[in-house]
Amino acid sequence: MSLENKIWKVIKLSQYDSYFNVAIDEALLELMNHNTRPTLVTTEWFPTISVGYSQDVNKDVDLEACKKYNTTLVRRISGGQAVYLDEGYIVFSLIAQKECFPKDLSKLRESVCNVIVKTLKENKIPCKFYPPDNIITEENGNTRTIGNSGQRIKKNTIALHGSIRYDLLNFEKMIDMLMINGNKLNPFAKDIKKHLAYIRMYNQEITKEGLQEKLIQNLIKNFGKGYVKGKFSSRKEFFDINSLANRKYSTKEWLFNSVSNPETRGVCYLYLNGKCIVPEIARLLPYNKPSGIQEATIEVNNGI
Repeated sequence: MSLENKIWKVIKLSQYDSYFNVAIDEALLELMNHNTRPTLVTTEWFPTISVGYSQDVNKDVDLEACKKYNTTLVRRISGGQAVYLDEGYIVFSLIAQKECFPKDLSKLRESVCNVIVKTLKENKIPCKFYPPDNIITEENGNTRTIGNSGQRIKKNTIALHGSIRYDLLNFEKMIDMLMINGNKLNPFAKDIKKHLAYIRMYNQEITKEGLQEKLIQNLIKNFGKGYVKGKFSSRKEFFDINSLANRKYSTKEWLFNSVSNPETRGVCYLYLNGKCIVPEIARLLPYNKPSGIQEATIEVNNGI
């Protein structure tokens, strides 16, 4: 790896359109083929439901509830299950050439999750890595999820992203919008809430911005040798991402018809290594096979 590839560019975005946020990974994956500096992007989100690449929207999202709460639905290019995002989450993406990351998929997932764990433990959050791509807390036999990661792998480049729940905002709305295999989750709200952890449960002193900055420092220390603060390097770069968001990610074709045989995948926070951790809803979808290398490496065509 060249010295240039060890010095990352860090872009900290304010709130943008959710379609713009999900277009960033694909657009920058393409730019990495042209020797663009490895990039870490942090994103801020308006209320959004993000479903995995192969997920069945009609079975796992209540579309009418999304309209009622003015929540955007997006489909990302990485696999996995549905997640809810808003101002209560710290969300980041690492986009770089393959040589910047571990070659093995399991090691790739573990590497970013361990950085999250390290950052949280440094801030008095009693958490640990749960393979293949989750961060959890455990108290008196009760397991709670607090963060996770995902990835998209192309021939020469990788987009690796993660999220941490800083605060549990809009829980009732989230439960009303997410479904599992066509089943509403409202009747199980109390059972589900017991399995969701967030930073402010354990440490109310650290701010979201402070934790995000500590996470950036640890990610760069793990994957590089330093970083420069930056922004999208040109108007064209920003325009390309926005154009991709408009012509692909915001279209009904991408949201509802991009996959020929979509599957019910459930809700990311409620499954560990494919197994449902909420006994009261396990009958809805007791086991869901985690995303494998094939789903993670489906090539994308962005036309940029």
